[in-house]
Amino acid sequence: MKSRKTRQSNDWLLASINNSSLAIGVKLPLKIAVMRRYLYFVRTEVNTSTKDMFKIVLSELKQIWKRASIPIKPDHKCIEQLMRIHKEWSKVKAIGVSKRNNPNSQKKKSEFVTNMNTLCDLSPPNVKELMIASRESFWEEDYNFFCGQRKFPQIGAMGAIDGKKRTRDRKRNQRWKSYTTRSSTTLSDLSEEEIDVSYYDNSDIDCSCTSRSTPRLDSIAIEISRKNLTKATRQVADSRNLSIRDDLAVQAAFTIRCNR
Repeated sequence: MKSRKTRQSNDWLLASINNSSLAIGVKLPLKIAVMRRYLYFVRTEVNTSTKDMFKIVLSELKQIWKRASIPIKPDHKCIEQLMRIHKEWSKVKAIGVSKRNNPNSQKKKSEFVTNMNTLCDLSPPNVKELMIASRESFWEEDYNFFCGQRKFPQIGAMGAIDGKKRTRDRKRNQRWKSYTTRSSTTLSDLSEEEIDVSYYDNSDIDCSCTSRSTPRLDSIAIEISRKNLTKATRQVADSRNLSIRDDLAVQAAFTIRCNR
C-alpha cells in the first residue's frame, strides 16, 4: 500500500497530484489540472471506480464553469470526455520504464504533454449561440474570457469583484424581466386614484416663448408603443437609481394623460 501511494503521488507524466478543489480557481482548468485532481482521488478514494471519481471531478468543474457563466454539455457527455482524457493518459503511462527514453516514447510523451496543456473544454458546439440567446448583458465579456481560456498560456482570470458584479447584474436583470412582463397588465389595472397624476402635471408652467417669430402649436400628438415607453423609462430609472415601483408609476401617469 505504501509503494502504491508513492507511485500515485508522483506520476512520471503528470508530476505531482492536485490537492485543491478545481472549483476554487480563477481560470478554467486545463486537462493536466483535471488529471492531477483525478490522481488525488485515486489515492484517497481507494474503493471507488474510475467513472465515479470523474463524477466527483465533474462536480467541481461544474461549479467553476457556472461561476464563469459558460454553458456546458450534459453530464453524461462531460463524463465521456473525461474518460477519453483518462484513456489517452493510460496509453502513454503504459510505456515501460526501459522504453521511456527512446525517441518514439519521448515523442509520444511530448505530444501528450502538449495536449494536456489545453483547456478541458466542456462547452457544447453552439456555446456562442447559447450565450447570445441568454440575453445577459455581459454575455460578450464572458465569451471573450472563454476564448482567452482556450489559449495557452491562458488569457484572463476571474476575480471576486467580477463575481459580485455578475450576481448583482443578473439579479437586477431578472427583476426587470419580471416587472416588464407584468407591466402591460399592471398599467391597465392602475387607476387615476392610485396614481397621483397631479405630481406629473406641469400645466402651471408657462412654456410660451415670446421671442419666437413663428408661433408654436398648443398641442401635438405623439404615438409611442407601450414596449418602447417601458424600455425608455427603464433605462432612465436605472441610471437615476429609481425603484421599479416608481418607474411603473411614471409609465402609468403617461398612459393616463395620453388616454385623456
